[in-house]
Amino acid sequence: MMINNGIQSVASVYATTHATPARRTKAAEHPQADSPAFMVSSEARSFSDMLQELQGMNDIRQDKVAAIQQQITAGTYGPSSSDVAAKLLDTRF
Repeated sequence: MMINNGIQSVASVYATTHATPARRTKAAEHPQADSPAFMVSSEARSFSDMLQELQGMNDIRQDKVAAIQQQITAGTYGPSSSDVAAKLLDTRF
């Protein structure tokens, strides 16, 4: 059995003898001074505004935390075991 069969021919395909340098195009050498670098669409601005607003928001909903704290203090908080299991599986998978 020949394990070495064809390895040289495959290796020669991937071998590089010399690299060609990158060339600049005329447009890249002389950019137009009056053209903007890029333009942002109104949708992109709107998305950016929404993203900044969401990043500024607090992840903790204080109204829900306060309500659950009151239920715990009063001894009336009792989530069902199936709800707890479902939430654990939702966060795991």
